[in-house]
Amino acid sequence: MTRFVNKVAIVSGGGSGIGAEISRELAAEGASVVVTDIKLEAAQAALEYTAQGVRTNAVGPGFIDTPLVRASLSPEAITALEAEHATGRLGTDKEVVALTLFLLSDAASFISGSYHLVDGGYSAH
Repeated sequence: MTRFVNKVAIVSGGGSGIGAEISRELAAEGASVVVTDIKLEAAQAALEYTAQGVRTNAVGPGFIDTPLVRASLSPEAITALEAEHATGRLGTDKEVVALTLFLLSDAASFISGSYHLVDGGYSAH
């Protein structure tokens, strides 16, 4: 796919986990990807750079089913955690990637300076 050809993406925390998956997907879709572990405050960056045509948003993954989560929690703890979600399960890295790619696309051209929680209804519970 070439949805992000001639686009540059900066992925904070892109060295592992969900950030790495986002980086791979962006590159696969044609973006030039800069991977860093520096955390930027989305609101400050949005105020500073939006007038220059740069959109800045933050994606906050909730409990995502990753190897680290599986290694850190017992099966019983994971089952209990899944029950706390409206969806009845943990999220996947692909679901976080899907939102991220949307926010980077032209379809989200008016979205800037916002925080998007991806938690399967956990916080609404």
